[in-house]
Amino acid sequence: NTYWRLEPVFNIAAYDPNLFSISYQVVGYPERFLLNNTDTPLVIIDWLDMPEDIFFVDIFAEDLAGNINNSITLTLYKDTVEPVIDIILPQSNDIYGDIAPSFKISVSEDHLNTTWYILIGESPIISFTGFNGTIDTTTWDLIGNGTVTIRFHANDTAGNIEYKDITVRKNIFAPIITINSPGNNDLFGIAAPNFIIYKSGQELNSTWYTLDNGITNITLTGTVLSGTINQTVWDNFGLEIITLRFYINDSFGKIGF
Repeated sequence: NTYWRLEPVFNIAAYDPNLFSISYQVVGYPERFLLNNTDTPLVIIDWLDMPEDIFFVDIFAEDLAGNINNSITLTLYKDTVEPVIDIILPQSNDIYGDIAPSFKISVSEDHLNTTWYILIGESPIISFTGFNGTIDTTTWDLIGNGTVTIRFHANDTAGNIEYKDITVRKNIFAPIITINSPGNNDLFGIAAPNFIIYKSGQELNSTWYTLDNGITNITLTGTVLSGTINQTVWDNFGLEIITLRFYINDSFGKIGF
């Protein structure tokens, strides 16, 4: 009951002072003779002709008197086909932050043995069971900002191995927000000043500003990059220095200001 991706090797030892021959026969194929206690591969033309499936091998030993021992039958499996891996999650070019991504795969293989993955360039082999999980956090933390290739492997009991890659992006930098106006130390009166900002980053989420160190936060809607400071909040201040601070965050929870 063993699985073979290459033709099996027979080594049959028979003990008889009058031994005549040792042979094997794959059911459905010609009888093939063996040397006693000697490694001999299954005849290649038989192996190549055999389908991917279970097969039976009868073992024979005969002496000079014509006595035959045929009490041994081997049950073997031919499996030369690699597993087929499909990566469902993550998807190509998905963006992640400090939190390691989840994964989900499927493997088409009747005799699946083990599954594992590596992060190309940084990772030891990480084995897993089942078909879903989360990329190892310690290993993910070794990866800097940029692209990350995750390689999933699967093998079967015959030793056939297959792998499939998926490349995602890791973003560990906070988004950037730049205040074009007002300028530092600009002077304004009763009317709240106008503003113009620029922002950059990946997976941008929310933008807001504060004039009182976060006690009151004014959220900008949509992709607004310019406007006027909230007049009601501005009116709360007298003749004084006001610190206007703009914030931006992304879907990974990183905040820039």
